[in-house]
Amino acid sequence: MPLPEAPIDRRGRQRESARTVLEHSAMTRPPAEHRDDQNAQTTIGWGCTELEIALRRTVRGPETVLFIHGLGCTKASFDGAWDSRLANQLTLVAADLPGFGASSRPREFSYTMDDQARVLLALLDRLDAERVHLVCHSMGGVVGLLLARSLDTRLASFVNVEGNLLPQDSGMISRRAAEAGYDKFERRLFPALRKVVRMSTEPAMEPFGRWLAQADPWAFWRSSVSLVEWSHRGELLEIYRQLRAPRRYVYGSTSVLDTVLRQLEGMACAAMANCGHFVMQDAPAPFWSVVEETVLGATSSHNRG
Repeated sequence: MPLPEAPIDRRGRQRESARTVLEHSAMTRPPAEHRDDQNAQTTIGWGCTELEIALRRTVRGPETVLFIHGLGCTKASFDGAWDSRLANQLTLVAADLPGFGASSRPREFSYTMDDQARVLLALLDRLDAERVHLVCHSMGGVVGLLLARSLDTRLASFVNVEGNLLPQDSGMISRRAAEAGYDKFERRLFPALRKVVRMSTEPAMEPFGRWLAQADPWAFWRSSVSLVEWSHRGELLEIYRQLRAPRRYVYGSTSVLDTVLRQLEGMACAAMANCGHFVMQDAPAPFWSVVEETVLGATSSHNRG
């Protein structure tokens, strides 16, 4: 099922269209084998505004792996992909979602999960990505599932890294942010969150602190509201179950609730021992091994078929 059309305002205009314009020279060059654009930038027209999307992109093969980061994170969450076997065979794309990292953060953008998915769909269409593997972490799992519905048969595989599927997946950070009004969140909760993360002794919190420092508070709050809303709709688990492409749920053994795992019985899962929510940072070697197995396995099966 494709994403619904953007809403129409009273003047009959589409507020949020999906036209795409590429400005960065690195993105407008003809595709070239073995090209690595670590600091590419894309401009996506969005109604009356434009979104500057920061990318890392490596062109290797005809299939594309798109990495979608979580709440408060950036595309750097997935830097390890460029040291994996994926980088030798596939085109890799990691983007900072609007409001996060080095991407733009206009106040008029909604920062809903739906619109984040529309932005990524416009990006993939501009890049002529025909077969797409999605690797999605946390909030990115919700964006990825909505994107997967629009990709339909273009979806090659789906790696869900503790992406929200149930109400229980709404963690303390997103839930408290969503429940607070924006003024309270901006003045008190967001600075407190940054301080707690900065003072944490957990290794994974050091990079998260750097990424969080780049997040726009309005985008973070609006994203939290939408993330919690989607987590409580009761649709995400069913969307995930109905994916026809190969899929795998990856989680940290100290992070995911048994309630969630029971709902995933019979589906491919991979536990990362002694890991928390940021499994990519806690156990990079086993994590990327699982991603390689899932993605390259799907590619191999498709080529044989």
